[in-house]
Amino acid sequence: MENSQKKQMQYSQDEEPTINLKDMLYTLLSHWRWFVLSLFVCLAVAFLVSQSAVRYYSRTASIMLKDKKTGSSASDLLVSNNLLNMSGSSAVENELQVLKSRTLMMQVVERLNLEVTYSQKSFLRKNDLYSNSPVHVQFPDEGRFSKVTLTVVPEKTGCRVTLKFPESNKVQTATLNDTVNTPVGRVVVIPTWNYAAYAGKEILVEKSSIKAVTKRYRAAVQVARADKVSNVVNLSMVDPSGDRAEDVLNTLVQIYCEEAVKDKALVIDQSLTFINARINELDQDLGVVESGLASFKRSNRLIAVGSYGEDYLRYSDKYLEESEVLENQISIVDYLTDFVRNMKDDYKLVPAEMGLKDPQLASVISEYNTTLLQKQKLEAKGNTKNNPMTKEINASLQILKDGVSSALTALRSNLTQQLSRKRRLENQAGSKVEAVPERQNYIASVEREQTVKSSLYLFLLNRREELSLSKAALEDDVRVIDAADGPASPTKPRRSMIFLVAIVLGLAIPVGIFFLLKMMDTDIHSRLEVEEGCSVPLLGDVPKQSAEQEKGSIIVVHENGRDSISESFRIIRSNLDYIKTDRQGCKVAMFTSFFQNSGKSFLSSNLSVLLAASGKRVLLVDADIRKGTLHKKLPNANSRGLSNYLSGKMDLDSLLSERRSITTGSASWDVVFSGPVPPNPAELLESPRLDAFLDAVRPQYDYVLLDAVPAGLVADADILKRVADLTVFVIRANVTDKRALVDLENMYQEKRFPHLCVIVNDVDYKKLGYNNGAGHGYGYGYGYGYGYGYGYGYGYGNEEETKRQSQMSVLQKFRHKLKVIMGFEKNKRQNSSQEERH
Repeated sequence: MENSQKKQMQYSQDEEPTINLKDMLYTLLSHWRWFVLSLFVCLAVAFLVSQSAVRYYSRTASIMLKDKKTGSSASDLLVSNNLLNMSGSSAVENELQVLKSRTLMMQVVERLNLEVTYSQKSFLRKNDLYSNSPVHVQFPDEGRFSKVTLTVVPEKTGCRVTLKFPESNKVQTATLNDTVNTPVGRVVVIPTWNYAAYAGKEILVEKSSIKAVTKRYRAAVQVARADKVSNVVNLSMVDPSGDRAEDVLNTLVQIYCEEAVKDKALVIDQSLTFINARINELDQDLGVVESGLASFKRSNRLIAVGSYGEDYLRYSDKYLEESEVLENQISIVDYLTDFVRNMKDDYKLVPAEMGLKDPQLASVISEYNTTLLQKQKLEAKGNTKNNPMTKEINASLQILKDGVSSALTALRSNLTQQLSRKRRLENQAGSKVEAVPERQNYIASVEREQTVKSSLYLFLLNRREELSLSKAALEDDVRVIDAADGPASPTKPRRSMIFLVAIVLGLAIPVGIFFLLKMMDTDIHSRLEVEEGCSVPLLGDVPKQSAEQEKGSIIVVHENGRDSISESFRIIRSNLDYIKTDRQGCKVAMFTSFFQNSGKSFLSSNLSVLLAASGKRVLLVDADIRKGTLHKKLPNANSRGLSNYLSGKMDLDSLLSERRSITTGSASWDVVFSGPVPPNPAELLESPRLDAFLDAVRPQYDYVLLDAVPAGLVADADILKRVADLTVFVIRANVTDKRALVDLENMYQEKRFPHLCVIVNDVDYKKLGYNNGAGHGYGYGYGYGYGYGYGYGYGYGNEEETKRQSQMSVLQKFRHKLKVIMGFEKNKRQNSSQEERH
């Protein structure tokens, strides 16, 4: 009793359906056609995707930003004093921002005319014709239409083209190189070298706004440093046209270099402007001095000045010349000081090449001008004052401006001290020549002034020439390491990856679907699931009928039939003989189920045929007086039957006389039909007349089969069980829920029905994926045990199936071998032992 309760508890806990990996494997193998179909569909989709996807080509260019060297360590001094927080890394990052700026990319778009694209439809995709377009289309009315689409069809002969406008559905012709008025404005079509190759073919021309195209190419171009310490910058781009990607990258680098040279030229121009202004002033001063000296000599009739006091005068001249140079430098410093002071918040470039021989001042001015140029580039890129980088540069500019002012102040103080010392020395020398005549002294002083101004004039002329030559020989700050280049094959789409994904999906989709169906499937499909789900004895299982059998008679077994259904009923007949009941002699078997249409009438009728064929006397009684089905499916049906007798309208002899004998082949068996449907079937079945009827027929037959109603739905089955010796519970595969096995186990453990046993009906072994060749093959690869216990022979089966077994495909042979390898031969022996015990 304890073992029975434990077993019942075990079956109750196994209510939830589980997945057997071995069964799942066989299920997948049996549906290999779905895998082939899924692979074919996925590969076809992958082919269409690979053919329709636009080809993208990758191009990469490398440049190196040259170091900007200065002539002093003033910037280092500022950095060491935390007055300037700009490292070399920040400078490179700033240049990266400039390379990605909207201004530079807009110049690239305008120079390459990228706002107009040309393409041609080919099979499933559009082919870009950037470098192979047969025509170039110009739109003189720039700006009237932000987006224009038209189709150009070159004619095979002549010099005309056909223009199609999809938006307005208009078509017109135009002459090459001629301006024509169209619905999208004026258009000029210019032929290219490839014009003849595209005669008669449609060329799609699309024009977009420059801003939109600039935005698109700014996003497409990637700019990044090669590493954290070097000044090498990599530019990359992916585009449907490899030639266009190369042109964009190379042109971007070219324009960047041009802008860098232009910035340097701007600083030189500012210095030249200042030098030219000083030259003009010195020219006027020299003219005044020379004219005054000539006038003085004419008025005083002086031809030459003596050499009196020449030594003192020479020293005096030297100090005077040096004083004049210092005064000139002081005037330049004052000019630059006023220039810087007057800037306030409006920053301007400070003239750098002014002849001031102060390395610290030159370094600070150079650093200031470089930072100001970076700010102007960022402002051109669209950065506002609130941008963190702009704020940082503004702070740096203010610091550098203060540094320039401080350097100018320090330089002026130094020059003033030198001038005071030179004048003191000049006065000392002058005191030695007091005896020189006044006229001689005046002429000497004027000549000295003339000499000083002439020297300064010549110096500025030389400096101007040097700046002009340096402007002509300006170099950019970029060195091109590698021009734009890339592989000839497209980088996207990756066809191998697409087909690999298609193969994976082609295999995964059926597996996922079958796995999901298996997870959601709670129905019983085979006898093994019944054996695992409950401990009720199993009489056998019946394979699914063919379509022709379902349309034909309810009797499908044949006395000498070798088909799988006939063999399954022979197994059930044999197992039924081994079931021992409490009574000797005739066995009364009641057929019931959980639901209607489980196949009770089908099983009882066909089992009657084989029992009769084995020499047994068989009576089939349609005990379903609520509905009655046998009279609709069997020949010689009678409208009168069991219900008439139970209701008292017919005596026992009359009922027995209403029996119909049915002959199938050489087998003959009797049937008692249900009769008309009564209003009180349950009460009639409780009548003692039923017991009297069965007591009367028991001596006449070996088997009495009662085709009853489903158990649990109505009380008829519970009423009928009193007269039954054993109960055959019919479970229909693919219909009955596995969770119902718990109720069946409870019935068996509680002995609610006498000698309860089970038959699994309508098992679809082809759907389960089990072998149809060896033996009859409608089990889990091991038949029903005949050949081991009942002497049918292991090769006993349908001749056509045996012939088909010899023609198995490679896959079927593999499946059969796989079953053997995975232990199914062991299951054969186990099943044989079980049936021997039955």
